[in-house]
Amino acid sequence: MPTDYISIKALVDDGQYEALAEYITNLDVDISKIDSISFTGNAIIDVILNDKMAKANKQDITINMSVGFNDAWGIQAYDIGIIISNLLDNAIKAVQDYDGVDKIITFSILSKSPVIIICCENPYSDENKNQPETQLWHGLGLKNIESIANRYNGTMRVEGKNGRFMNTVMLKAHF
Repeated sequence: MPTDYISIKALVDDGQYEALAEYITNLDVDISKIDSISFTGNAIIDVILNDKMAKANKQDITINMSVGFNDAWGIQAYDIGIIISNLLDNAIKAVQDYDGVDKIITFSILSKSPVIIICCENPYSDENKNQPETQLWHGLGLKNIESIANRYNGTMRVEGKNGRFMNTVMLKAHF
C-alpha cells in the first residue's frame, strides 16, 4: 500500500480530521504540479499515470503508453491503480539502475474480451540478474498484483530475458 494511503488511513483511524484535511490539501498541491494528461478518462487512473510519467521524466526515462480503461469492465479503478502503480514503480526503479541508452518503458492496458491485459516491459541491468530471482521479481508489490489478478480470475506472468523484463497481468472482465 503506498505511503499516502497508509498516512491517510492512520489519520482517519486516529480521528485527526484537521490533520487529514491539511495532509490532503498538501497532496492536492503536489498533484496540481503534475502536467495532467487524460489517458483513460478515469480520474484515479489518470492521476496515477500522470504521476508515474512525471517521475520517469525526472529520471530521463521515457514511458511509451497505450492505455484504456472502461468502468463497464467491472474492475475497480482502485485495483487497476494498484497494478499500474506497482508495475511502473518497479519498471522505473529497474531503468534507473540500467546503464544502457534505451531507457524506455513500454506500458499498455487493452481489452480483448473477456480479458483485460496489462503489460509493462523495460530493460534491466545485468548486475541485477545475479540477485536471487525471488528478490528481483517477487517483492510485496508483485504479491499485491498477483492477489488482485487472482481476485479477478486472472494471472500474472513475470519473465526476464535478453536484458528485458516483462510483467503481464490478465484480468477477467465482469461485463
